[in-house]
Amino acid sequence: MENLRAADARDFKALLALPPRRLETLIRPSGYFRQKARKLRIFAERARERGRLSRWLSRPLPELREELLGLWGVGPETADSILLYAGGRPAFVVDAYTLRLGRRLGWFAPRSGYAEAQDFFTRALARRPELYGEFHALVVELAKRHCRVRPACAACPLLTGCRHGAACLAGSPAARADRPPRRGTWSGGSRRRTGRRRERRGRRIG
Repeated sequence: MENLRAADARDFKALLALPPRRLETLIRPSGYFRQKARKLRIFAERARERGRLSRWLSRPLPELREELLGLWGVGPETADSILLYAGGRPAFVVDAYTLRLGRRLGWFAPRSGYAEAQDFFTRALARRPELYGEFHALVVELAKRHCRVRPACAACPLLTGCRHGAACLAGSPAARADRPPRRGTWSGGSRRRTGRRRERRGRRIG
């Protein structure tokens, strides 16, 4: 955002006037800059077509969400983020942190997807955009501090009643299975594939 402000590209007209390569350079620090540059241009073009952004984002929520999901590169998380944070609409945002925390706490089934998780939160919380935003921010912070991929359960404020946390502290194999392999460890299949690659490389050299 700082780069866009410095380039005076703070509105859709200015953003669309930027050459594609220039836009990519400005947003490069955010990662995946080529995809994001394309998404930004597509969203800016649609917003410009619709007139005032506030008026466009005030359309009936189901119709607006479907329109956003129809844009290239916009999935449920991006669409709901636009609705909640840009439009101030009651759309709860689900991300990887939300799914990890909710599954471990048993809020929804282990294989639940975006729609099931979002349905849980919209039923459990009052339908207020500011509450949705605050709750999601708290979920993200908790997941970063404690409910990591490799969890740090001991000081977690939600440890009481969390079966996953209790199992993790007890060294349960089921809890360990939830963690990714340690760095430097390889499965037998990976070792065999690596060995075959080395063998082929040796033949080429010979």
